[in-house]
Amino acid sequence: MARSKKVFSFKDLIYIALFTAAICLVAPMFFEWQAAIPVTAATGIICLTAAVIGFKRSLISVILYLLLGALGLPVFANWAGGYMQFAGRTGGYLIGFLALTAVTGLIVDRNPKNAYLYFVGMIAGVACCCFIGSMWLIIFGNFTFMEAIKSGFTPFITFECVKIFLAGLIAYPLRAIVLKKLL
Repeated sequence: MARSKKVFSFKDLIYIALFTAAICLVAPMFFEWQAAIPVTAATGIICLTAAVIGFKRSLISVILYLLLGALGLPVFANWAGGYMQFAGRTGGYLIGFLALTAVTGLIVDRNPKNAYLYFVGMIAGVACCCFIGSMWLIIFGNFTFMEAIKSGFTPFITFECVKIFLAGLIAYPLRAIVLKKLL
């Protein structure tokens, strides 16, 4: 009888669990800012996760994070939890984390030896997340286009650049270590 190929190895599952835990611990850290949406560490840790463990594993990690939060664990901004977080102003950003993960993970997976593209992937991923979050504000928050951009995108540019810079510096060498351990 032919042996079926495993979708994920035991090591894959360990990395998925570790990075899910890291997201759950780091993502809720926030501070209020002059915007409708709080500034959190979520995008930074999700960028790092996608760049280090790649598209498939990081997407599972982020889905688990979102499910844990939806079930009520206090893993969202301001240590909030519950499915109603998806109905509020931050719902679009929570859903946008999936796009952030996918875009960053796919770009880095295709170019794992090019450190420059880690930053490009993270910038593209964060832009997708902010776009989805801003559109959510327009559709479900009754914001005008300009209000959504002023409240849901523009105030975050500096913070996102700092998080991307830090995640990019850490991700490239950390991915090399993780890939050696996975093989």
